[in-house]
Amino acid sequence: MVSPNKEVKFIDTDAYGTPNCPHKGVLLDEIRDYLYANQIDKNSDAFAFAVLVFQLLAYTHPFKGIHKIHKTLKDRIIHKIPVFLTDTNLLPPKCYQPLQNAQLQSQFEAIFVKGDRFLIDEKEIDVINIHAPSITRPRISHGELSMQNIYQLSKNEYFNYVKASKKLLLIKTNQRFLLFDVSNYGYVQKKCEFQGQEIEDAFVTDKNLLIKEKNNLYYLTEYVTSSTKEINGQFFQSVQNFQFSPLSRWVQYQHILAVVEDNLLKYIHLDEINKSFIGIRQTPAFGQGLHLTAMNGSLWQQTGGKQYIFYQTDTGLATVPVSLEILQSQFVDNVGIIAYKSQNADQEISIKNVFCQVSGFTAKLEISTQSVHQMKTFALKKNNTQSLVFEPMDNALLIRLAKDFQPLQEVKCDLLSEETQVFDTQAGIIAFEGDFCMLLNNK
Repeated sequence: MVSPNKEVKFIDTDAYGTPNCPHKGVLLDEIRDYLYANQIDKNSDAFAFAVLVFQLLAYTHPFKGIHKIHKTLKDRIIHKIPVFLTDTNLLPPKCYQPLQNAQLQSQFEAIFVKGDRFLIDEKEIDVINIHAPSITRPRISHGELSMQNIYQLSKNEYFNYVKASKKLLLIKTNQRFLLFDVSNYGYVQKKCEFQGQEIEDAFVTDKNLLIKEKNNLYYLTEYVTSSTKEINGQFFQSVQNFQFSPLSRWVQYQHILAVVEDNLLKYIHLDEINKSFIGIRQTPAFGQGLHLTAMNGSLWQQTGGKQYIFYQTDTGLATVPVSLEILQSQFVDNVGIIAYKSQNADQEISIKNVFCQVSGFTAKLEISTQSVHQMKTFALKKNNTQSLVFEPMDNALLIRLAKDFQPLQEVKCDLLSEETQVFDTQAGIIAFEGDFCMLLNNK
């Protein structure tokens, strides 16, 4: 990154080269310049920069999508088949939004189609509106699902995020918080609504709604005390025995909030509340060795040259060793998706996204051969006989058996895309994307 004063600052990089230290060759598939045989120089930097800018503005990688002949990202880069190319064999990702700036589009055509290598003109980027456009999405499926709109956005309102437990659903927009009861099959009922400009985060469990405000933790209550805070007619009780520190990082596992600090890992039991006190367990930990994916994510640790992933058990959180170099992960109970670095026979390093699960008998992480295109939010539904994974796809909901992640059924649904987040509740599957939040059930 370069500041207006021409100061160069590194935010994150896997590898870089200097005159006295050659580049180590570590590159991710998404930015690897396969057209020029992985040569690493200023031209490969220009290509990588163009990929990142295009993805920021068009909401997808320039060479993602499905091609009937050239099935891999590498092949599409070599054969110069970006998502905007007119090709009857190419199906672009559903999230792709064509650029409206002709000058900028011509630069991308020169780089991705003609094979030129130069830095994108930043003057053209400055005039682009990078906010997601309002998209009119179909609300009718192929008849396999019943769909119920949970909340209709008002004018100038947009979704920030959605969080859900089995019984409660929280919707955050730029104007309000909305809490819904989703404990009954097929029904969604609004419990309350409030505004809170100073609320920094919120956590929902089967029993409680908690909010973080100015490093303090509050929970929604019906009882008024001297330490109760009122927000638009809703009352929140302050938690007296816990505060976030300015450097705290956290990730929620159902009813447990894992909070990482410099020398401690704290487990906040969000359903263990007695008046103004909440259940807390803590253990010494090297904070810099703990990594997390915050939204719908998970926690993993690097210590003693090994990596461990945290997962949910019936009693709390546990860890399991993993031999892979984890970059990102997401877990629901003992089932997850992990992104890790993989090296092929040509010494090319790429990122793989695969399903995995922790075996209940051996507490061993079992890596599936079933890969996914990208890290995504999936839903896990458990019953007495089997567990099912619900994976959002473009125009479909893929149902897998959790025991081996083999596809069981693909339910057509025009509403969904790879970017959709899905949650399992007692009311049904909640599907959320930028402009909708719907309840899905079988007809």
